Amino acid sequence: MFGVVPRVLWERVCAPDELNRVRLNMNCVFIDTGKEKILLETGIGEKWNEKETAMYGIFREKPLAETLFERTGCTPSDITIVVNTHLHFDHAGGNTISSSPPYEGGVAAASADGVVGVVRLEQFYPFPGEKLKQIFASYPNATQIFWTQEEPQNMGGWTFVEPRLRSIKPENVSLRYVGRSASASPATGSYAIHELEQKQIVDESLLGETDEISPASEPEVSERIAPAGA
Repeated sequence: MFGVVPRVLWERVCAPDELNRVRLNMNCVFIDTGKEKILLETGIGEKWNEKETAMYGIFREKPLAETLFERTGCTPSDITIVVNTHLHFDHAGGNTISSSPPYEGGVAAASADGVVGVVRLEQFYPFPGEKLKQIFASYPNATQIFWTQEEPQNMGGWTFVEPRLRSIKPENVSLRYVGRSASASPATGSYAIHELEQKQIVDESLLGETDEISPASEPEVSERIAPAGA
């Protein structure tokens, strides 16, 4: 199976190799709004050792940073916002490198002064409360923190992290959930609805054209996104 597609169908156009692997292409999207330089996905990253590279069949002609500069004239430090649609390693593997964050302007904690920062929470337990406190404290003008996930509200990490985030966030900063509304199913069953939801989740997590949070980012946003079972 490849999702819900049986192998007898997909192998006609994408035959697996001798290790039963299929070749997948990973694409990142660069957006320049004039105010922000946004990178949608960071790809598989550079943190793979020789064994892992062979196991996954990783091949690239050049690092993401080099391709980014060739096509946009931007370096990783020019990126102001990094957006991950979800946190699988092929989407978010380039968020960090072994020694330091590669996107200096994009790894942040909250939104303030027209800047949106993104923090990837890789470890739920033990919960990194002290580290998050330090990140939040580095944005003294922040007014809102968003927890964004692609899973429905009753799945994913929200129910676990919400009370912990509320206990460590600054008193003058609100915490809001942005994602799909609660559902009995983890998926929509419709590619069109899934793509619409993904775009809306990303849109709700970012600033609008002004320096104010978009009205679509109000707490009830999760009720306006189509339920996963729609």
